[in-house]
Amino acid sequence: MNVFQVLHKYDAYIPHFEQKYKVDGMSYEQHRKALIKDRFYGLHLLKPILDIEAGSFYTMWNYEKLQLKWAKEKGWAETDLKKILFAQIEELKPDVFYNASPFFFSNDEIKNQIHPSIHKVCWSASPYDRPEIFVAYESRLTNFPLDVKDKTECGYRNDLFNPAYDPMMAAYENNDTRPIDLFFYGQYADDAFKKRNESVERLLKFKNDNLQFNIKIRLQYRKETAPVVNIPYIRRYWHKTVYPPKHIRKSRDLPTYGLDLYNDLSRSKIVFNAGVDFTKNHKVNMRNFEVLGCGAHMLTDEGIYPDNFVAGQHFTTYKNIDDCIVKIKELLDNDEHRVAIANQGNEMVRTFHNKQVQWENFQKIVSSLS
Repeated sequence: MNVFQVLHKYDAYIPHFEQKYKVDGMSYEQHRKALIKDRFYGLHLLKPILDIEAGSFYTMWNYEKLQLKWAKEKGWAETDLKKILFAQIEELKPDVFYNASPFFFSNDEIKNQIHPSIHKVCWSASPYDRPEIFVAYESRLTNFPLDVKDKTECGYRNDLFNPAYDPMMAAYENNDTRPIDLFFYGQYADDAFKKRNESVERLLKFKNDNLQFNIKIRLQYRKETAPVVNIPYIRRYWHKTVYPPKHIRKSRDLPTYGLDLYNDLSRSKIVFNAGVDFTKNHKVNMRNFEVLGCGAHMLTDEGIYPDNFVAGQHFTTYKNIDDCIVKIKELLDNDEHRVAIANQGNEMVRTFHNKQVQWENFQKIVSSLS
């Protein structure tokens, strides 16, 4: 089964990637393979993509510098990124088009620009305003169990599908030298992260009050500004940052991605985790798999976790942020207990949530499509 998997460009990641790999002198294929090598979104990339199997293909469809190389190498002056994507699909003729950025496409584009013989599957586990876009796909994959509703209820098919342990993590999971005592990484945003933001703010205070610990809080956020009049009666405006608050911007560490994130996780004793607001009691974020996959001890909020994840055996839970801070100190005082649970969690994801299992589940879903 040949699959064509696409993701959209993440603006915060691309400058880090381009600086790291010096992509300007690369061919399209070298550039594309560097993206796969760097493992951004790696837990969602399917096994044939990571293995760079012939017939299977991955690209960031709206990454201009990458996609325009493909058109140029074909002798094509086209700059419309969607036209380039649909031309790539037409040339490769995959069995499945797997779209990890469905909100960028209309139903008509998916139905009319991709050959009817190609199965169309998408991934989405986020809140959405336009659920009708999923009608264009034969299945919408999600790791949020409450979204797995019957087609008669919502008008489109849903299938449960989880991230998976990346075999590249084997180089990072057995690090005995973990100088980072506590690590958190993720978004700080005012829409779906309000509860977690409160916990992150407490952790930043804990960091500033406990300088004996090596604590890294790597936050990604969208800075919002507002115009301010600085000179009375003169129409001269400056912009000031109004979100996030200054103390958040001042105290946080810079975000990290891909293999650099794997490296941070491999250097961390404890990684803080918290679910997002919209998943309620279900804790399904990718961090579950990333932390355990890189052999760190996950300290996370109580709730319902994916299959085979067992609290107390594979990770530690907290009731609230006060309980979390108590457990941080307890875990740092008990290396043997902390490491034993981290090792069991790592073994569990390698066994039950690996890329072969993920790929077999994907094939089963596609094979069941009408």
